Amino acid sequence: MPSLSSKAVRLLRQKWIDPEKLAQEIVEILKGETEDTTSTTTTSTTSTSASSSTLSGGTDLQEFTIVSPRYEANFLQCTDGSGSTVYLAKPYLLRPTTWTNEVYTLVQTMLGTRLGTLTIEHSALTADENQRQVNIRHQLASNPLDIIETAFTETILPFYKVGDKVYGSRFPAGFSFAGGDGEAIQWLDMNIDGRAWRPDASLQVS
Repeated sequence: MPSLSSKAVRLLRQKWIDPEKLAQEIVEILKGETEDTTSTTTTSTTSTSASSSTLSGGTDLQEFTIVSPRYEANFLQCTDGSGSTVYLAKPYLLRPTTWTNEVYTLVQTMLGTRLGTLTIEHSALTADENQRQVNIRHQLASNPLDIIETAFTETILPFYKVGDKVYGSRFPAGFSFAGGDGEAIQWLDMNIDGRAWRPDASLQVS
């Protein structure tokens, strides 16, 4: 049973009103509130439908099949639903030109005191372009001659494999990505499967 509104409660407190008249007025109040609620719900539903129709169309996203992972390149060679060759740019951090021979240094400090320096270098492995070598050089500030060097391999996981499905989004009009065997690349791999560089299970310390 619906609860009484403040208006109905005020009527109940007016003892001079005839009980039958009071009951009739309360029924009218509740009936009016129900109609208002129904009207509001209908209006809200109509508004939502209008909003949904405005957003229809979605984004320019397509499914492609990998023909060649092209590990040495910044792009994937794929085919679309019609079998035509299409090139997709790889995600930025998975492109060889982004990380090959990359060297950067991190200075370790605590409360303003320098503790040491980490130098990290990435280099390609000629045996497998799906992997890279990571060299880390740790030099302690307290003893500069005390250097710890670590080397290990990182692999793109999951692998890019022939036959895999990837999803690409078209670049904005007027923008293209060079490198598709001489053809402008107009699609970007959205990396739906979350491919990333991950350390090899066997960590080798030299």
